[in-house]
Amino acid sequence: DQFPSTVISTENLLDCLDWESLRRFVLISSFSVYDYAGRGARPAIDETHPLEPDPSHRDAYTWTKMLQEELVIEACSRHSVPLVRIRPGAIYGPGKDWDAGAALRLGKFDLIFSPWAKLRLTHVDNCADAVAAAADAESAEGVFNIVDDDAPTHAQFHRLCRQSGASARRALYVPWWAVAATGLGVRLVNTLLFRGTARLPEILDYPRQQARWRPFSYPNARAQRELGWAPRVRIKDGVRQMIEREDA
Repeated sequence: DQFPSTVISTENLLDCLDWESLRRFVLISSFSVYDYAGRGARPAIDETHPLEPDPSHRDAYTWTKMLQEELVIEACSRHSVPLVRIRPGAIYGPGKDWDAGAALRLGKFDLIFSPWAKLRLTHVDNCADAVAAAADAESAEGVFNIVDDDAPTHAQFHRLCRQSGASARRALYVPWWAVAATGLGVRLVNTLLFRGTARLPEILDYPRQQARWRPFSYPNARAQRELGWAPRVRIKDGVRQMIEREDA
């Protein structure tokens, strides 16, 4: 499902373009391409952070977004067209609330994994502003991470959603070390009993746990400096609008 919509459609677009008319190519990529697990993984994920070396350990979305980037990089290089790669964080807004930051609902509780880790959010309007800025900038080129200045922790986002009237339940916090220990334990059992072939849900799959809940920070200085971008929708306003429009 991911391959035709992400890779094949991109190939078709690249084949149809009038390359001589292009001033710049702006690609909307994803934070999923970064390496969250390897030795090169640093506490702050900026534009120089290493990429995922083995996307087969993650999911189809990571794999296809990496293939998409490779296709566009090669085509832009061949035609000498400047390329901007926008890598947004988790885009939130009406219709996309990321389950109010909850990893799982259990009875009367929302399980909040890694509650004190940053949730790399960007409001849909802020992300759209970044894309427009990338198209309009005089000499923009390269990679730009798009995460809002006031990106909350998982716990803060859940609390804001509840305060704004979302149907979120009482929070039950599960620290990162407990999430990681569970993932490592399940991986050991998978290796011993199934030779590592069992397909696991995200909440139990250690590589994907790291990509989703391992604590990192997400600088956005390059986008602000070189694109002139600044997030105009603050987290409290964005969450309130998100809940109000969903209720409407």
